[in-house]
Amino acid sequence: MDPILTDPMDSYTNAYAAYNQEVSLFDFGEVIVMKNYKQNDHVRIVSGGSCCHIKYVGTGILTASIQGNKNDPPTSSLILRTIRELSINHIKGVLLIIQATSGDLLSFGLAVERADNDDLRVAFIKVADDSRNNEYPKSERRGLSGVVLVNKIAGALAMANKTMPDIYDYCIKVVDNLASIGTNVKNLLIDSRECMYCDKCAMQLEGAEKKTFLNKLTTMDILDNTVRTLIKEISENESLNLKPKDNIVVLVNNLDALNQNEEWVFFRHCVKYLNIIDLVVVKFYIGNFLQFNYDLDLTITILKVFDKNVIELLDAPCDVKVWKPVLQNKPIEISNNLIPGSLRRKCRLSLPIKGPKLNDRAANVVLLCLQFACEALISCEKMLNTMDAEKGSLYKAYGIKD
Repeated sequence: MDPILTDPMDSYTNAYAAYNQEVSLFDFGEVIVMKNYKQNDHVRIVSGGSCCHIKYVGTGILTASIQGNKNDPPTSSLILRTIRELSINHIKGVLLIIQATSGDLLSFGLAVERADNDDLRVAFIKVADDSRNNEYPKSERRGLSGVVLVNKIAGALAMANKTMPDIYDYCIKVVDNLASIGTNVKNLLIDSRECMYCDKCAMQLEGAEKKTFLNKLTTMDILDNTVRTLIKEISENESLNLKPKDNIVVLVNNLDALNQNEEWVFFRHCVKYLNIIDLVVVKFYIGNFLQFNYDLDLTITILKVFDKNVIELLDAPCDVKVWKPVLQNKPIEISNNLIPGSLRRKCRLSLPIKGPKLNDRAANVVLLCLQFACEALISCEKMLNTMDAEKGSLYKAYGIKD
């Protein structure tokens, strides 16, 4: 067998540690950790599980990420070993933030209980934000992309030297004001991007083919319908208790469903419908933030701004490249982003040029003719001077004035 394939160091976590030289890999398992975590005296924020969180390990968000094998949750022994390792000569504690999936909750829950028995200072937060499971208690719902916002806020609080009870209590409030919803839209968009017939050919269609062509949804229709449905469902979530004029933060997790142009169209539709139901969008994040093991390719997360510090914590600096700050310092309004141009139709910066109006091709022909005439005059300079001298003496001889 190929020794490269059986090498225990041949893993995606080891490759990521080589790519990002600010992090390292523990030698006892798939655990990405900050290289300088021992010099960091803040509360240590840890995430991970069956979904990959290694991109968020860095100053300002996660101290470490404990990963499972492929789509499986990590073992409780690996989690416990990581907690013990991070607790050496550290008294401020380790806070674990995990998505609410059954496997992750079981593994991390067992590890936290064993760590409590060892008198280690550890706390555990589960993020259950799936709005479509609204009929179940919040503790029984699964976790979607809301964990990204919780991790960012927890990391910012840790960097601000907050104690672990303070961070825990604040993050619980964040989870209580958080809801997410997911859908599948990629296949519909792929079909809408493929042109069956051009308009000219469509005029020649008859019967069922013409009906199919005319009834085919465009990309704009699909995006509009998707946004309308998702916003309606998530805004009616009872746990959020949204009211008119509430400030919200929106995070759209695009799992390769939308291309870049479609992302901006999706953003515009989201803000439009949120403004229609009288919700104020103060922050909007869109991009590929977290890969799921679920059959979803697009999710929307809404965080109700219950505290003015929420925005400050989200804007707090961090060196994690996947978290890009957004240039939004006031409520987002689609209709209020136009500025009038300074020039008008009859306004000119310079005086109009008199003469014939030539198109580009005719102007180039005239230019070439003038260039040829100038070059001919320059090349015949000696002969022209001789002719001019002869003309001058002849005129003088006959008394003709120039």
